[in-house]
Amino acid sequence: MENHTEHNTDSLLGGNRKRKYTESTEKKPSVKSVVLMHIKQLIVNNDKVVACALEPNCSYTQKVFRSQNFARHFRVAHPAAYNLLCIGEPCMKVDETTEPAIVIRMSKQRLIGGVVKLHTLHSLPFKSVEWEGFRDILEPLLKAFNICLNRHNITEYIKTCADGIDWLIQQELNGVIISLKLDIVSKMYRSFLGVNCQYVSNRGIITKRTLGVIELHDRHTGQNLKDEVIKLLRHFRMDIWQVFSITIDNASNMVKLVQLLSKEAETSDLLELSETLPDEECTADLGDVTTTTMDEFEICANLFEGDSYEGPEEQTWAKALEECTPDEFVTTIRCGAHTAQLVVHDVCRENDFKELLKGIRKKSKKFRSAEYKAFFEASEGTYPPLPNETRWGSDYRMILAMKTGKKFFLNLGKQYAELDLSKEWGFIEEYAAAFEPIHDCTIAVQQLQLTLSDFYIEWIRAYGRISELDDANRFKPYLVSAMDRRQQKLFSNRVFRAAIYLDPRFNFNGSSLLSNPQKEECIEFLVQVGHRIKSDQSSNPERQSGSQNIEPSSSSSSDQFSLNNYLTKTIGTGTPQKVQQTSLELKIRTIQYQKRVDADQKFNVVDYWAAKMYEEPQLWALAKTIFGVPPTQCSVERDFSSFGAIFTKTRHSICSENLQNVLKLKTNSALIQPALAYMFTKDKITTSS
Repeated sequence: MENHTEHNTDSLLGGNRKRKYTESTEKKPSVKSVVLMHIKQLIVNNDKVVACALEPNCSYTQKVFRSQNFARHFRVAHPAAYNLLCIGEPCMKVDETTEPAIVIRMSKQRLIGGVVKLHTLHSLPFKSVEWEGFRDILEPLLKAFNICLNRHNITEYIKTCADGIDWLIQQELNGVIISLKLDIVSKMYRSFLGVNCQYVSNRGIITKRTLGVIELHDRHTGQNLKDEVIKLLRHFRMDIWQVFSITIDNASNMVKLVQLLSKEAETSDLLELSETLPDEECTADLGDVTTTTMDEFEICANLFEGDSYEGPEEQTWAKALEECTPDEFVTTIRCGAHTAQLVVHDVCRENDFKELLKGIRKKSKKFRSAEYKAFFEASEGTYPPLPNETRWGSDYRMILAMKTGKKFFLNLGKQYAELDLSKEWGFIEEYAAAFEPIHDCTIAVQQLQLTLSDFYIEWIRAYGRISELDDANRFKPYLVSAMDRRQQKLFSNRVFRAAIYLDPRFNFNGSSLLSNPQKEECIEFLVQVGHRIKSDQSSNPERQSGSQNIEPSSSSSSDQFSLNNYLTKTIGTGTPQKVQQTSLELKIRTIQYQKRVDADQKFNVVDYWAAKMYEEPQLWALAKTIFGVPPTQCSVERDFSSFGAIFTKTRHSICSENLQNVLKLKTNSALIQPALAYMFTKDKITTSS
């Protein structure tokens, strides 16, 4: 029961606040002094609060007195009385009875959903619901539905929607094998762990979900990170054994995390279930979740060892493959985009290139000095992008801009000797030509709809284009050597080899990419994966036409490099062979006799296997798991880019829960409407007047 005790305002607020305004005083009264005359102090449940006394029946209170907040309240809640106080611009509120009335169709769900989207997808601050212009639009709708909305309870609606998204994701991931993508970001002395889940749906669509953006309060050790991941999995009612792979960068703490998680998964009692399933009974459906990872890329490193095929010419990218690393229950996948950047870093740190590149960067920054501005404006020159040592792509874009505007920069060097680049032009032209394939590869592998074998296609395309460069290019041998070294780490992964085995662009009757022992390893691994697959007999996706799998594609490369011809020289060609098999293992063996697909054609390997979901449901289930592994973690970095509009200097104190809820809605925008519909249906959203 609340006990209200009213006291004199001046005495409770302190003697130093006793200011009296008399009519004889010529000085205009301050806002604070006027507010003090229209408030009162109450004791509610033994707590002192300051209440509005401007008009009767007003329930507005403050725990800590703020005169400006009271003035804003007077203006919004008591416009007529506020105008009489003369403490600010008069409130020009029009009498609602004189306004023309209109009838609109609006639901409570749509109204709340629109406000929630404004504060999540469009990054409006929570206080925006109290902006005067915002209130003018919302007030009639809020009154119609008897809803009270302010900067405090808007977070409750956002949390309710986030809970609905969590429930929907739980239903999607229930009992299926998944792949994760992890990354860490630090901003304004706070660190966050981003966790994405990617899977192939029953309709053959690669889908990404953001499971959470977790604020880290402890050291970023592998053990602490593992505990956070397990806690997140339990929140979504998932077991560790469901995690098939984790795509990470090369950070040691991330590698340790995967190792610890793998050990814990191996000791899980739930693994006994998979041991009881015979090969023939491996179910066809993986559920809704599969992901694409770089681990499969690493598997390919072993493909050429022991290969006795003498037809096609073996290239260095094939000879560099090494034996696979010890198998882990949860496979570690190295980010493909990060690996491509490391190739560039390995080359550019050579002493001969490092100093030249440093000098070009220095001159590029000097272009922006005020003394050269007139020349740029008169000649309509374009400033090259500023270099960033942590982003090698900025160096390529800087040098490409210089090469494109060669005539202008030569004239600039003649006018200003300190900006002369004539001695560096050979370096600039060779750099632009040599690093263009790697740049194109990095851009291509950042897309969401990418599988491990697609990543390998882009990697080989870049390698082949570099191999066909003029031998006089100073960067060619260094790039080839760097890519060979990186492949030795990337291609030692059994998941990657399995993806290559399932892709008809690489594995077909007559292909020498995989030796016979390596094919046996792939078959054995795929059979093991079959035991981990959770059956889902209830799904009945629409049959997709196989004729849409392969389409002509226009080459984006200026040199018209033919990847298919390059693969023909290195792994050979052949004709398909039909084999009648029944068991899962025999069906997997049959894959190596499939028809070859032209690597220069637009091809979707997921659609290729989705078209076989009715003919070979077991193989489709395996393909969903393998091709669901993400080769990069770029989607997590895209989620982190949302911090720029939400976690700003003016909002740096936002609490972890509110920040996580906002980011969850922003990065899972497709689930906002279904989540609201579910929560309204279950009557989990409550409103107060």
